[in-house]
Amino acid sequence: FQLIGRLLKTSHLPFYIFWVLILVFCQPATLKADVWSFFWENDLLVGSDDQYTNGIGLAWFSDNLCSDQLSYFEREYGDLMSDVVESLPNVNLEQCQNLAGIKVFQQIITPTDTSEENLIEDDVPYAGYFSITFLLMNQNEDSTSRYHISLGVIGPQSGAETTQKSFHRLIGNDEPKGWKHQLKTQYTVGVGYHNASIIVDLNTGAGNKFDLSRIGGVELGNFFSGAHIGGKLRYGYNFPSLEDFVDGVGLEGTGSSFKATTQSLDYGWSINLSAYLTAVAHIYVIDNASSHDLDRRTLYYSQAFSVSLYLEKIQISFSIEGIVALFRDSLLNSGWGGVELSRRF
Repeated sequence: FQLIGRLLKTSHLPFYIFWVLILVFCQPATLKADVWSFFWENDLLVGSDDQYTNGIGLAWFSDNLCSDQLSYFEREYGDLMSDVVESLPNVNLEQCQNLAGIKVFQQIITPTDTSEENLIEDDVPYAGYFSITFLLMNQNEDSTSRYHISLGVIGPQSGAETTQKSFHRLIGNDEPKGWKHQLKTQYTVGVGYHNASIIVDLNTGAGNKFDLSRIGGVELGNFFSGAHIGGKLRYGYNFPSLEDFVDGVGLEGTGSSFKATTQSLDYGWSINLSAYLTAVAHIYVIDNASSHDLDRRTLYYSQAFSVSLYLEKIQISFSIEGIVALFRDSLLNSGWGGVELSRRF
């Protein structure tokens, strides 16, 4: 962490890392069978501007690791991720069912009253989070598993203040006044596992179909620790099957889900509904906000509604998501909308 601290000398360096990753992975040799996914989440899309208020990121996945279309980097990186995951007890994966990926993501959290310059002790703090996540997906006929390792930074070096102020200027909103009270710099590490398995799969005729998946996962880290269980229902026409679908539920405490098909489809669409129960052991932005008088709950309910359109190698998705505390009020109640564009090369 001392080395990372010396490297991250300015609040904008994570964005330099972001663009370096883009330049590295956008070399022609890597764009043979890759999936790229850009996603943006903002509560402006549901008419609010507080708590989890913005998320923006980019995700990349390789083709399966047996493909002869892989670049040198993809093969070496994929083998490394496979070796790391298979070093876990009782984990033995089929290499031809593995995909390797990387996700970069920035989240912004603010209190409700962004016009107040003084510290607001009874609301969530100003907080920014920037993370790089290294992923391995394992896909078979009726289930998909995701293993990941995340490295991140909370505080000024996340670049969140610059992002929010720039966006507010762009849309003509007043500049938020309280960023001088944001959480201080903290580096984070997290590991996680996520699984989705189809339990109902029905063809309803004329190319239409319906499926229901059981979903669960766990995340351990100093930014977020918890576990979730839930389900996802999809109905539509010619949408990708589960084994051809990269699907990540947000386990960093708020949003950050991304969806990108690894299968080229001439045309298709789907309507998707998911619901989860999340048991939370730790959320850094609540538990470590020592200057704030906050009350976090242990059990949360979240749900998402989305519509996806598939056009050959392109997928476009629009979503509405939300999270609420169960049984009693909590500051961590938030809703947001999302837009995602995915492209298979």
